[in-house]
Amino acid sequence: MQMENKAILIYDGSCPLCRGARNWLVKRAKDNALTTVACQSAEDRCALDAESAERCHRAMCLLLPDGSMHSGVEALPHLMRRLKRWRWLGRMIAFPGVNLAARGVYAVVSRNRYLISRLLGLPAHQACCCGARQDQP
Repeated sequence: MQMENKAILIYDGSCPLCRGARNWLVKRAKDNALTTVACQSAEDRCALDAESAERCHRAMCLLLPDGSMHSGVEALPHLMRRLKRWRWLGRMIAFPGVNLAARGVYAVVSRNRYLISRLLGLPAHQACCCGARQDQP
């Protein structure tokens, strides 16, 4: 598989909310624009250093083809560019007031993602293996 033009989304494979978000993103991704890997296996697959691996456990991360990594809200504009019909949201997040609000919302959701998953009734385990590449929904 050709990876040089794909961004790699690194997400928490043990979190039902994160898996749901990953599935939503994969369904909307442009062809050959995105691949995904659970953070539980990202250290091996992406050769992440300890600091980058820790970032990936706290928030979703996007590793771009140029080698740069963005996490949390900073990853959203880059991620939205890779989705069909969602590029506008990436531009919107760049506005100062929107960006500040998005950071706050993301921080709260990220810290409480397991609680939110339970409150939404999302299943704790799905039939995906966190160590396997998650290219297909």
